[in-house]
Amino acid sequence: MRALYYLLITSLKNTIKELKRKPLALIFYIVIIIGMGFLIFISFRKPIQADQLKGSQDLFTAIITGVLLLISYFSLKNGIEKGSSFFRMADVNLTFSAPISPKSILIYGFIKQLVTTIFTMVFFLFQLPSLRLNFGISGSSITIILISLFCLFVILPLLGIIIYAYASKSRKNRKLSKNILNGILFLTLGIFLYVLVRTQNFLQALIIFLSNDMLNAIPLVGWFRAVMVQSAQGFNSHMYLYISLIVGFSLLLLYIFGRLKTDYYEDVLEATEYKESVYRAKKEGTSIEGLQNDKLKKVHSRYTGTGAKAIFTRHMTEYRKTGYFLINRNTIILAIVGLASKFFYSGGNIRTVLYMTIYMLFFFSFQGKWLQETKKPYIYLFPSSSASKLFYATLADNLKNLVDGSFIFIAAGVVLKADILSILLSIIAYTSYGSIYIYGDVLGRRLFGEVHNKILNGALSILLLIFAIAPGLIISIIVQFKFVQIPYINYYSYLMLIGWNLLVASIILISSRGIFKYVEME
Repeated sequence: MRALYYLLITSLKNTIKELKRKPLALIFYIVIIIGMGFLIFISFRKPIQADQLKGSQDLFTAIITGVLLLISYFSLKNGIEKGSSFFRMADVNLTFSAPISPKSILIYGFIKQLVTTIFTMVFFLFQLPSLRLNFGISGSSITIILISLFCLFVILPLLGIIIYAYASKSRKNRKLSKNILNGILFLTLGIFLYVLVRTQNFLQALIIFLSNDMLNAIPLVGWFRAVMVQSAQGFNSHMYLYISLIVGFSLLLLYIFGRLKTDYYEDVLEATEYKESVYRAKKEGTSIEGLQNDKLKKVHSRYTGTGAKAIFTRHMTEYRKTGYFLINRNTIILAIVGLASKFFYSGGNIRTVLYMTIYMLFFFSFQGKWLQETKKPYIYLFPSSSASKLFYATLADNLKNLVDGSFIFIAAGVVLKADILSILLSIIAYTSYGSIYIYGDVLGRRLFGEVHNKILNGALSILLLIFAIAPGLIISIIVQFKFVQIPYINYYSYLMLIGWNLLVASIILISSRGIFKYVEME
């Protein structure tokens, strides 16, 4: 165990030393901590009156339930298909082959998982002001919610290993496990559709369904849900019952895990390899789509472009392999989320769909085709200028945003009965935001380079994009509502938004045009 203790302490020391050599990363983490502390201080600075609350108890329950169900579903699905793992490949190479007790190695993995979970909880800490201001949640309730989430993140990987140990024994077991999980999913969707038909209101049906106390009967997920929800309502005997069930179930999982006849080294190896591939893809800033074993279509294409144009031709061919022309799974997801946003806001219109889809596009844009080129040295050898290489490397992504925008807003226009000019301006605005996201990411990588890791690089790029798009968005909203009496003001605000976006995108493109000039820049 002393060897494992040495690994943990040395890893911590190396992380601190690396931060000392990367002052930009250290400053960024300090800013995050200060900002988080400031948000928490503002949220709890004064008591919230009941008449100031914007959210209902049912809405709070629905949000908690939805988050828990999503986390649990994807965790169990991953457990059936690939298993779960507390380890990295470095741990596998160093510890699995060492003369150390497997139980000690498992404890070591648990400790590392706890550290990772603590960092994951930072995301939820930023939701504290919203919980406090909208639902009046007290400090003790928030503490219980965070502890519950922490425990859930620790228990789910253990459950995933056990499920994988059973499912991996035969194809029959894996198929049975998938059918059970899918059966639960379809049953859940069926009950929700029944409620939706009765209420004829999507948002109301969602809240009624997710806030139903019957869901407390679901093992583990329902128990955590009950603890979190009841912590906001006040402590009672039922809460202690659910805590006892969680503790008992956790001990049962540990017992089952210890009694497994299969070697957990083998059970976690595939999951560890997949996990390592995901980490590598994130650090390199590339997409993980290739790790998902998506089926690719056979397409016939001729490379008609020469020089930098060949990059564009290849990107278009790759898009055709994963969808129909430029329409793929991401397009459908954006369209569904965008159209659904209309039902979540009273008075929602095509502008509401625009705001929701550009928010979603913010995250999808970091998986563009141009990112693949940064790791391929031959792009620096093309007999073309760096600006030309950048243009053609990003052209397919810009065209995809145009096609996605057309698909989304033509559908939204038909559903919401919007006029043709609003549909056209929404498509152009969506595409212009996509250009800012693409070239903002390019500029971020040009400015920040290798700062601590690619994740931090992405965070700094996100801050850069926020500062880039915020002025145009704020000006457009202010003009739209302040001068509502002016005829066609909605169209004018659209034009202001588009004009600002095109100006910013052009400036960013010019500023980052040298990224493919020297390989040392990447």
